[in-house]
Amino acid sequence: MSDGSSVASPRPATPALSAEVYDLHFQRGFRHAATMLWEENLGAPPPRTQESPRVRNEKEAYRRGYNLAIEKAIIQSVGTDMNRGWTNWYLKHHGGNFDKTKTYPTFDLKRAPKSSRQPVPGESGQPSTNDPFNKIYLSNTPLSQKLFPVNSQAVMPQIYLIVGASRGIGLEFVRQLLARGDTVIATQRAASTATNPTKLSQLKESEIGKNLTILDCDVSNDTSIKSFTEEVMKLSNEGGILKTGVIDCVVLNAGVLQYPNRISEITSQSFTHHLTTNTIGPLLTASSLTRLPLTIHTVIFISSDSGSTINFLSYEDGFGAYSASKAALNQGLRHLSFELYRKSKRGEGQEKAPVVLALHPGEVSTDMAANVSLDWEVKGGIEPEESIVGMLKVIEEKGNAGVDEGGRVNGKVQEGEATFWTWDGRRYPW
Repeated sequence: MSDGSSVASPRPATPALSAEVYDLHFQRGFRHAATMLWEENLGAPPPRTQESPRVRNEKEAYRRGYNLAIEKAIIQSVGTDMNRGWTNWYLKHHGGNFDKTKTYPTFDLKRAPKSSRQPVPGESGQPSTNDPFNKIYLSNTPLSQKLFPVNSQAVMPQIYLIVGASRGIGLEFVRQLLARGDTVIATQRAASTATNPTKLSQLKESEIGKNLTILDCDVSNDTSIKSFTEEVMKLSNEGGILKTGVIDCVVLNAGVLQYPNRISEITSQSFTHHLTTNTIGPLLTASSLTRLPLTIHTVIFISSDSGSTINFLSYEDGFGAYSASKAALNQGLRHLSFELYRKSKRGEGQEKAPVVLALHPGEVSTDMAANVSLDWEVKGGIEPEESIVGMLKVIEEKGNAGVDEGGRVNGKVQEGEATFWTWDGRRYPW
């Protein structure tokens, strides 16, 4: 499915928006629908009296992009040798305006168009229910599953390992990956109990939890990291979920924020806690995993724009230790990337070194930040769902080193060099 980069938006007259801004929101809608990672991104529009003309136009651009993607999805799913009559009939009756909460009913075969191929014996003129396309639509399946079945042959399920998945964006990573049919190994610090089940264990018991394996890991504890690594290796035994010896993507998400953490007021205990959890732990965990006799394609570190030394955010009062820990993480992962690359060239470890990326997840509303009362205005806040949709797209697009924002080869990126990206696909300076 296209990411929308080459889609021409049917732009109506929207005086409150420039063509550039309109197309931005159109493409966002198209990308979200094209990937169908999370239909809830649409949401219900608030009453018009609460919206400015500009906001209404932005939402309209988003919806138009979304609907166009749905139309394209249906058309592409039909294929050249299937009955396009179904597509035309469906769009004619629904107009491309789909309700994300609606379960569409079984088609009325008497009203459906005649097949463009030879009719099935006994069903004169009616599309065959054995047709792969018709099987999808002749059901009461939710729309998202109709357009993009979980185990679609177009996208092979992958294996993700999420370190730090007990809450926030880590938990949302797991939820979205499971929802699209991937296999996930996820870690939590404290084991779940019958009287105090973790959110991760509750997800395991849900309808989408069958492909979830939960392991314990405290990145601030060397012994815990060692035990966790050994458990990962056990999963590669015969019959284990890592029997192929491949992990498509490792996400190092464990982190902490104790606010305020001003350098002028910091204690040794607080500073050490930030560095241990945000810097040392993730790097040691990644180091341990990459020494296993497994193939890891991509290693992702959840960093922060606060850790950039070029774009220094002077207004972030009270983020001194946190920013320092993320800056140190960035430098450490850059060295790790080159070290793994050099080892692969010497014939040590993996034949091809993993691609290493740092990701800024955006200003996300999570329970880690819920009790933080800042002295400055946080602009552009997003929910975990939107952040993960964006980061998964970045991981899929930028999982090969040496690409810039447009996906073109960037000569400034050396082979083996880690790169830093924002959740919405922008290259970020170290």
